[in-house]
Amino acid sequence: MTRSVDSGLTRAKIEVLRIDLRHELDQLRRDLRQLWPTNVKSESAWISGDAHAGRADQAESEVRDRMRARCAQIVAALDRIRRGTYGRCSVCNREIPYERLVVTPVANACKRCNVLDSWLNPDTSWIGE
Repeated sequence: MTRSVDSGLTRAKIEVLRIDLRHELDQLRRDLRQLWPTNVKSESAWISGDAHAGRADQAESEVRDRMRARCAQIVAALDRIRRGTYGRCSVCNREIPYERLVVTPVANACKRCNVLDSWLNPDTSWIGE
């Protein structure tokens, strides 16, 4: 992983972000374990979402789904760090500013490309509600 010294994103800054992401992932996994119902035998199936607990209400299910989605985002960001591609926009390959990564450490696109993608691919899930 080679980064220029004059870059806003140094190895030391990436390491701080990696540690923060790791702590958040560990906390999310602990929180998911606390939501684990007694009628599900496999913890890995519960955390991954493969097990369905009949007693979970809709609100708890939505919280669990958001937590799992966040875990997936963090794992992907940690993988980008491991591969040396963290901090580069997946669309235009420009460096993502450190300030953006501090606010959104799982970002895989610069703000410009993220806004463009949101504009070109709007969330239409609300249609039909």
